[in-house]
Amino acid sequence: MAAAGSHWGSKETGRRWPADCHTEHSVSKVFISHSSSDDKVAIEIAHAVRRSGREVFYDRWSLAPGDSLVDKIETGIADAGVLVVLLSRSSVNSPWVRQEVNAFFNRAMSDRQIRIVPILLEDVEVPPLLRDRLYIDLRVNPAAGIAKLVQQLTGLSDVCATLPDEVLIDNFDAGIMRPNFLGGSTLVYHETGDPATLNAIFPNRGRGRALGLAFNFRPSGRGIPPHFVGYATRLPLSDWTEFVHCRYWLCFDVWSDGNAPSIQLEIKRLKTPPIEQSRQEIAKWQINLPQSPVWRSQSLRLADIQFPQASWDNLWEICLVLFRDRVAGDEGLVQVDDLRLARGPN
Repeated sequence: MAAAGSHWGSKETGRRWPADCHTEHSVSKVFISHSSSDDKVAIEIAHAVRRSGREVFYDRWSLAPGDSLVDKIETGIADAGVLVVLLSRSSVNSPWVRQEVNAFFNRAMSDRQIRIVPILLEDVEVPPLLRDRLYIDLRVNPAAGIAKLVQQLTGLSDVCATLPDEVLIDNFDAGIMRPNFLGGSTLVYHETGDPATLNAIFPNRGRGRALGLAFNFRPSGRGIPPHFVGYATRLPLSDWTEFVHCRYWLCFDVWSDGNAPSIQLEIKRLKTPPIEQSRQEIAKWQINLPQSPVWRSQSLRLADIQFPQASWDNLWEICLVLFRDRVAGDEGLVQVDDLRLARGPN
């Protein structure tokens, strides 16, 4: 929402717009940015988008008496996965609209799933930030343009609806190192090549088995101990673009005996398949482990842990890495179970 001719935003109010929020936002939530001079067409668009089944942030619907305007708009921006920005002579000169567009672009720098859809209402010069975006033209036939917008948003939602709620990667119940449920191989690796530094075991968890990573960073007869050891489950050049696009989570359970405060998750792809030397890291996250022997569920949204502009095709492996300088003792045990993709967190 933007008031024509008003001066508002981070510069005037000292407020910080959400540049990289880890709130629960969805591709189905749409934020409509407009000048108050364009209320008539804005409400037509809001009604059409809402009839298609999507949530809409539209100022006249989303603000109640006594609400903080700034806080509500910040929350609306953080919650939405799509920005629809109406371009008119009034809006292109509005500081409010400019701040809303800038806020979405800041988020899009680290989250490729954020969509920005310009809607051209009048003959105006498209702002530089929006010139590389395909716009929808409402100048001649507004009804047809609104229908095209709804069709585009519906197509995005339909893709997500076809995906399974959960994709199991591995549950380790077989009790041996064997291909995961996606058909990729599994392995443990050691920086120095000394197999004594990391052993895979498969302890009973009551309802099945888990993967145990028994590490040993003590110096051995081979000299200096490794800087890191790890486990990898291969993804046979999978494409997770749609899962990232639809806000899926990587979920798993972890357990620690207290000697490893954290373990690092890494996801890699091949830039030039099948050449393994073309590995490219596209996501990384340090996972804090429980410091008492209890199981804890972890949920990491793929879009939150990815590097900016990451590509999710040709996926090669998911790694769990233990570093010598991050463990509390030279020896210890970490367990992992039920590695999977899921539509929502645990």
